[in-house]
Amino acid sequence: MENIQIPHNLSISNCNMLALNLYGLPLEEEYNLLLNLGNTEPFGMLYAGAIIRQFFYRNKAKITADIHPSTSYPLNMGFYKSIGFNLGKKPGEGNISDNHLPIEYLNIKDLDQKAKDNKELIQETINSKAKDLSIVLSRGEELLNKYLQFSLREIMRNVIEHAIADKIWLAGQYWQTRDLVEIAILDEGMGIYESLSRNKKLNISNNEVALHYSLQPGISRMVPNKRNQYDAWANSGYGLFMTSSLCKNLGGDFVMSSGNKMIFVKDDKEIFYETNFTGTAIRLRLKPSQIQDSDLLTKISKEGRKIIQKKGSGVLNKPSKSSTSFMDD
Repeated sequence: MENIQIPHNLSISNCNMLALNLYGLPLEEEYNLLLNLGNTEPFGMLYAGAIIRQFFYRNKAKITADIHPSTSYPLNMGFYKSIGFNLGKKPGEGNISDNHLPIEYLNIKDLDQKAKDNKELIQETINSKAKDLSIVLSRGEELLNKYLQFSLREIMRNVIEHAIADKIWLAGQYWQTRDLVEIAILDEGMGIYESLSRNKKLNISNNEVALHYSLQPGISRMVPNKRNQYDAWANSGYGLFMTSSLCKNLGGDFVMSSGNKMIFVKDDKEIFYETNFTGTAIRLRLKPSQIQDSDLLTKISKEGRKIIQKKGSGVLNKPSKSSTSFMDD
């Protein structure tokens, strides 16, 4: 039996190291996880949980665990049950408070059925869910509520429109004393590289290039066409550009992991890390105290249009209304 030590602190770097170590382990009939988590954050739990689940799936081996919780946070957030161990809350069961969203997953088939029952587009169903979630995290701050709703909606839309996934995993936290909000959203479907490679007008050679391209305005697996530009919910390739730009403009950072690369974006810097992850995991962070401008989405959208004008429109899509506005105004 092979013992596997899970990092005490689920930082980005520790999670990436865990992903690489698990991927390189020799096949065994049984593995034992050593879990003694300390204080951790939503993205670390969501990301590490998916890495561990994927390890289970790849190896088809017997998995046991020695779990010694040193803090109640992962228990209440639903971390342990998210990886298959009967300890603490299960995903979607944790108590939603006025400062955090416990781990939960949204079944895409259920979302689709709800949209049919309500006679609406699934994007509208997702917008309603994003609104409910943002109300919890924004603690009554109107502009923060709008920007969180926009970000949640656009990332969840990306999953249903691109990932070919079964579930959308999410969690979040507002640390008022740290002046920081974190949203974590993850799927285990098609990654960024595979998705963008379907657009034959793009020259995507590897995961690093794919991650960089995906944060540019107008980049999508969908080839531009005249019909899409009149559809408010059209897939225009602006969602990741808009959400990552929001984080940069509001004193935060943006992280995205897919395939064998992770991109970390802060200010105008992009840093890449090695990892191994099937699907796409995203972390958005911003500082509520930096939110002063109610027209920030419009300004970011205009910046995106300028970039498109410089690069030409043969490959890039024009923005849809949903990808550049709140849609509730």
